[in-house]
Amino acid sequence: MRWSPDGFLYTTAGREILVIDPEDLSSVKVASGTINMMDLDEYGNMYFGKGAKLYMMPVPLGKAEMKDKKVSLKIGGIKDLKLKAVLANGKNIDGKHLKIEYVSSDHEVVAATEDGIKAIAKGTANVHAVVSYHDSVIETKVITVKVTQ
Repeated sequence: MRWSPDGFLYTTAGREILVIDPEDLSSVKVASGTINMMDLDEYGNMYFGKGAKLYMMPVPLGKAEMKDKKVSLKIGGIKDLKLKAVLANGKNIDGKHLKIEYVSSDHEVVAATEDGIKAIAKGTANVHAVVSYHDSVIETKVITVKVTQ
């Protein structure tokens, strides 16, 4: 048995994985078959052995947002965009576990880089991030980037 970060109890009773809500003792079957073992990591991701194979059931992304709402840069300027991501269970997830792709509405004004953006020419562009964590993908809200000389 394991308590998850979101307060639910996970158990392998009867060779199945059950999630039990301690408030009302209701349960949901998460996996069935011959479940040999199960554990949860610090983020609530579940790992379990079924037969001779090991599986992972990740917690999906809940939301992601860029910390900056508006950015002003001079031509040639580079901005490392900071991002905050939260899993569906409310746990903050470190960026090193995420795949982040920045997208610019005008590549001639603002170019997306691996870590953020680079100002190319005078003008305004909208930028957002596409954030992936295992099979879960979400997009941030758009921020406005103004480039001056």
